[in-house]
Amino acid sequence: MSAKIFNKFNRSYKDLRKFLRLVSYGCYHRTQFSKYGITPRTYDDFLRQLRFFISFENIQVHRHEKFSYTTFSGYSSENYLYRSFLLKTVLPEYFLYNITILQILERAQKPLSLSEIVELVSEKIFEMNPEKLEKDLPQILRRRVKALENSGVLTSYLENGKFFYRRFKNPLGELSPNEIKILSAAVNFYKNFSLISAAGYFFVDSLQEIFQTSTPNFFQFKNNNFVQILDEDILFLTLEAINNKRQISYKRENHPPLAVTPLAIETDFLCCRQYIWAVRGKDTFKFRADKIVDAEILNLPAQNFSPPKKKLREIKLRVAFQDAAERNKRIEFLNAEIDFKIIDEGQNFFICAIAVEDPLQFYPRLWKFQPWAKILPGVDGLRERMLNDAKEVLKNYAEPV
Repeated sequence: MSAKIFNKFNRSYKDLRKFLRLVSYGCYHRTQFSKYGITPRTYDDFLRQLRFFISFENIQVHRHEKFSYTTFSGYSSENYLYRSFLLKTVLPEYFLYNITILQILERAQKPLSLSEIVELVSEKIFEMNPEKLEKDLPQILRRRVKALENSGVLTSYLENGKFFYRRFKNPLGELSPNEIKILSAAVNFYKNFSLISAAGYFFVDSLQEIFQTSTPNFFQFKNNNFVQILDEDILFLTLEAINNKRQISYKRENHPPLAVTPLAIETDFLCCRQYIWAVRGKDTFKFRADKIVDAEILNLPAQNFSPPKKKLREIKLRVAFQDAAERNKRIEFLNAEIDFKIIDEGQNFFICAIAVEDPLQFYPRLWKFQPWAKILPGVDGLRERMLNDAKEVLKNYAEPV
């Protein structure tokens, strides 16, 4: 197949959003897609693109009488967005120019100006392959240098009206063995729930070079639902708007664009779904990321937002102990579980206060402190509820089976 088909996914994968969303909802027949504005020709075009980056075992073709339709199994350890980047076809000249620029800067003993880079790279390319010496090569090289700078590979500074460039040092290479071990443990934890997985894969490639291992599953960022990759651009734009304190315009299906100030991204790990919290005026919104079809960061400052103060209720515990050592153990255990404050103390006990939003939600954790922590009477009725629950348990287990 031509390189054009490989590149098409990388340039315009937003157009696949509705198609993959309908597939994920169980819509497979071409006639059904026509009801949602996807013509049979567009359907076939999208289907051809999917076959390039979705594993064969995740594609099933079903036949019904004279007709056949394709379904997808979206659960796999593969990261399809990362694979789509690997499939992107780049012209050999692009690699030649970039690699030569990096080689020249690597061998240089000092930072080079843009004109020096263009001259040295042109000479090098002429030595290697005179046929590749294009007429507009200086302009092409200037664009390549700027592109490498924007990607973070090169850094520049201004001196006497000229920009000088040098290669960016790999920060991972400056880490000590202990720091690398800590970073690896953090990545190993992060991979279990990270949904922004393409960036995770490229980051892991750098770690693999340090560890000098070619094990494919050295780290495995989970992205089990291949439809979910289409939400990543929305999440990245949202994070950018939050970090830069800008408003963002969200467009949802069958809804006009809505300009809001994003506050946070919430992930429901059980349903594998993301929500975006935002505010506009006095109203707070919660959007499902998969319902947003487009987003645009606006050149408007973020709205000042002060979350309402939480109403806290106090629970008091009477903690008993026999000696100083046991008292320290009680405090150590409580510190690992809750935030508390000692408000009174006796010979073999102390009373601590715990501030919580909802005593009933906190109630199950109180069983961990039994029998040495006693709930003192309060308006929340937790003491009585624990007593009644214990009685119910005794009814079931008072007699031997």
